[in-house]
Amino acid sequence: MFGSLRLRRASQVIGPRGSGLRVGTAHRSGRIVRSTAARSLAGRAALLLLFAVACGGEANSADQGTLAPQQVAALIEAGNASVILDVRPPLEYESGHIPGAINITHTELQARTDELEEYRDEEIVVLCERGGRARSARGVLAAAGLERVLDLTGHMSAWRAGDFPLE
Repeated sequence: MFGSLRLRRASQVIGPRGSGLRVGTAHRSGRIVRSTAARSLAGRAALLLLFAVACGGEANSADQGTLAPQQVAALIEAGNASVILDVRPPLEYESGHIPGAINITHTELQARTDELEEYRDEEIVVLCERGGRARSARGVLAAAGLERVLDLTGHMSAWRAGDFPLE
């Protein structure tokens, strides 16, 4: 299929070595074309999402370790909010955060996990701007024995895009 196309840049490996999963771009008549491996991976992800929705309307967030912004907003509005831990730096936090969120940066979290001890039996929703810092924070919390830790789906980017309240 890509025999007559020239690669515009080197393909990038997106899977384990030897898996054959690569994303490459090819150029033909000014049009960017993704490799079949990338399309196949995207198709699989779409099918999984479709299957989850078809089997119950929504995927079970507890099983996936995430809560959607709509779910968190509804919990806040009902007065049943989980503990919300924002691991962004103070300047990002102060520029707008979820109402009631606790701010402990991801770099300070390991030294400050004792501050979260009182929430051991509660769900803790961890978030940052896009997910990278929250992922490392979840590992720190798990190592400290806090097991009911969830990610906010889409993190602050999704919260803002959904026009949910900010403090």
